[in-house]
Amino acid sequence: MDLSRSLHEREMTAWLSLDHENVVKPHGWTLATEESKESIGFISAWCEEGDLHSYLRTHRPINRYELIRGISRGLTYLHERDVVHGDLKPCNIVMHNGIPKLWGYGLASIIDDRNTYAQESAAFTTLRYCAPELLNSDSGSRDKKTDVWAFGCTAGEVLYDKHPFQGIPISRLYAKLGVESPFDWDSQRYPDELKELVQGCLTRLPENRPSMESVRNALDSDFTARRRAQRRTRLLADLVEVQHCNLTGKIIIDEWDGRSYGNGFKGVYENDTVCVKTLKLPEDGSVTELARRFSREISVWLSLAHENVVKFHGWTLTGEGPICASLISAWSEGGNLKLHLKSQSINRYELIRGISRGLAYLHERDVVHGDLNPSNVVMHNGIPKLRDFGLFSIFDSSTTPALETSSLPYCAPELYNEKDLWDKQTDVWAFGCFV
Repeated sequence: MDLSRSLHEREMTAWLSLDHENVVKPHGWTLATEESKESIGFISAWCEEGDLHSYLRTHRPINRYELIRGISRGLTYLHERDVVHGDLKPCNIVMHNGIPKLWGYGLASIIDDRNTYAQESAAFTTLRYCAPELLNSDSGSRDKKTDVWAFGCTAGEVLYDKHPFQGIPISRLYAKLGVESPFDWDSQRYPDELKELVQGCLTRLPENRPSMESVRNALDSDFTARRRAQRRTRLLADLVEVQHCNLTGKIIIDEWDGRSYGNGFKGVYENDTVCVKTLKLPEDGSVTELARRFSREISVWLSLAHENVVKFHGWTLTGEGPICASLISAWSEGGNLKLHLKSQSINRYELIRGISRGLAYLHERDVVHGDLNPSNVVMHNGIPKLRDFGLFSIFDSSTTPALETSSLPYCAPELYNEKDLWDKQTDVWAFGCFV
C-alpha cells in the first residue's frame, strides 16, 4: 500500500496510546520499501483463539450476549478517542481467553479509499458489513455512523449464526443495502428489546442511528438482569413436573470441599449432610425446551437407587447473576476416586466391579453417564459411587459438542467428530480407559 510517512506516524502514535480490554494492544510497526512502494507491518499482541468468525464455529456453548457487549465496549472506547474502525466485521475481531478484541481499526485513515470496500473485488467480503452511504463514492466516507452499521451487522451475525444478507449473491447486494434488512428478525431466541437495539444500528439514515456510547450503555444496563429474571420466572413456571423436589430455600450451605466434589459445597438438608453441585444453565435458546430437558433428567435421576450410584435428592434454582441450578445429592465422605487411589491400599478389582455395576445399572435405565472418569466417582465407606451422570442431557446436543463437557483423556475417538454425541458405547470406552 502507498503510505504517507507523516500520516502513518501520526496514526501510529494515536494507536499506541490505546489500552482497553476489548481492543488489541498495538506494539509498533515496521516499514519496508519494495519497487519504490512502501509497505507496512503492524505488530500487536497475539490472541490464541483466532478470529470471531472461526470462534463462533468451533466453540459451544457461547454467551453471545457477552460477546456483543464486549465488542460494543471496544468500539465505544475507540470512538471516544476519535478512532474510526472503518472495517468492523467478525474477521477483524480476535478472541483471547473468551474475550473479544477489536483489531484492524483505523486503517482507513492511512489507506487509499479506492483500495477498499465496494470498489475492489478483493474486499467483497466486507461489502456485507458496509453501510449504504459508503456505496456513494462521491460523498461516502467511513465515520462513527458507518461503524455503528457494521456493529449491527456483526452483532446480528453473533446472535443468529448467519452472515448479513446470507444467501444473497454479492452481485445483488448493491440493490439490497439500505432497502432490506440484513437479517430475518422473526426468531424468538432473543428478547424484543435486544433485537430492537441491533435493528436501530441498521437504520438506513446515518443520523438516525444511535451512538456507540448509547448502545454500550443499553447493553451494560440492567438489561441482563431483567432478561435473566424473566427467564428464571418462565423456567420455574415450566418446571411443574419436578416441583416436588425443588429444594430452594431448604438447603443450608456449610462449606466448600474440594476433596469430594471439585466445585461442590457441603450442605445440610433435613439434618443430613448433602453435596450441593452448581451447574450454570445455558442462557440461549428456548426456555420451554430447557425446562423439558431439565424436568426429564431430574425425574430419571430421582428414580435411581443403587449402591454404586450417588443418591439424588433434588434441585434448587438461583437467579442472581447467571442462571444456575444446584443439584442436591448424598454426601460421600471418602473423596473422589482419583484421590482415593493415591492415598490408600485398596482392592482395585472390587473397585472396578463396583463401577461396572453402577454403569450397567445406568445403562439398563437408558441413562448415559457422558463423563466417566476417576474424578466423577466418589467413595463412601469403601464403596465406589458414580456421580455427575447425564448432565450433558440438560444442554442442547445440537449446539454443544461432546468434547466440551467431557474429560479428553477418557473421550471415545468418535467424540472428536462434532456430529457424534455421547451414548452407551462412548461410556464403555471411558470405562476401559478407567480400568
